[in-house]
Amino acid sequence: MRSLLVSSLIFAPLVNVLAANAQAHEFSTTVGVVSDYLSNGISQSKKHPTLQASLDYEHERFSAEIWTSDVDFEVDDNGREADSEVDYYIGYNLPLSDNFSLDFTAAWYQYPGVDSSVQADYGDISVGLTAWENSEIKVSYSDNYWGGSGKSWTYHVAQQWPLSDSLALNAQVNMLHNQTSDYWYGDKQYVHYQIGVQKTLREFDLELAWSDTDVQSKDDPEKTAKGVFWVSVSRTFSL
Repeated sequence: MRSLLVSSLIFAPLVNVLAANAQAHEFSTTVGVVSDYLSNGISQSKKHPTLQASLDYEHERFSAEIWTSDVDFEVDDNGREADSEVDYYIGYNLPLSDNFSLDFTAAWYQYPGVDSSVQADYGDISVGLTAWENSEIKVSYSDNYWGGSGKSWTYHVAQQWPLSDSLALNAQVNMLHNQTSDYWYGDKQYVHYQIGVQKTLREFDLELAWSDTDVQSKDDPEKTAKGVFWVSVSRTFSL
């Protein structure tokens, strides 16, 4: 929790400076709590509730985001742990027609306090196709994934079904493939799938979902990739 508060203090002066110079620029911040921080179906918080926050910027087709979360997992065989994650995103949206658009994103994932020898920090680039605002196909590539594990690809497919102005069903399937090493639980790849429901209630965004992977239990003794229901509550504030 301390790391999240420190990050918030760092964000605050940046928000004030940017907002003072904003002309036709949109700034917002989102603060939320999740019952378990899952990254592509793998728990990053030992299945414990976690605080998360972001600072977001949009201007015409450009966007940028700083996102942070508490984490809790071992980073090496010596028992050293990561306790926070800070991600940086820059994106560009290219409309193709009234119903189709391309999204280009560059990201950097950072784990403050983790020794550089672990090679925890890494980056990736993504290209996504959105159709009718509710369907998405995306491919991400990293030339050196977490821990110096080498070249890695993530394939993502997602679909949302609006039920009303404030309620929607959503589903996604991701396949992560490391072409260099057997990084994923002794294998080069695994599949993550998730289905859930999203609800906007007053000014809060609520989500309940079931997340699971095809990782075998015998390869996952700590059950970090085991199927789980999770919930999140967040609120976005315009700046």
